[in-house]
Amino acid sequence: MQFFGSIFGFIIIIVVLGITGDIIKRWMKSKERNIPDEMLNGYDARLKRLEERMSNLETIVLEHERDKKFSSL
Repeated sequence: MQFFGSIFGFIIIIVVLGITGDIIKRWMKSKERNIPDEMLNGYDARLKRLEERMSNLETIVLEHERDKKFSSL
C-alpha cells in the first residue's frame, strides 16, 4: 500500500508543476504582448491559490503516509 501513497504524491507534484509551468508560460507571453498589470495580478493571485492548494495536498499525503506507518506498527 505504500506504493500507492508514493504514486499519489508524485501525481500531485506532477500536476501542480504542470499548472505552474503553464502559468509561467502565459506570464512570459503576456510580458511580450505588454498585457496590463491588472491582468498579471490576477495570475499572481491564481498562482498563490495554487501554491496553497499544493501545500494542502502535500499535507494530506504526508498525513496519510504517516498514518499508514503507525497503523502497520
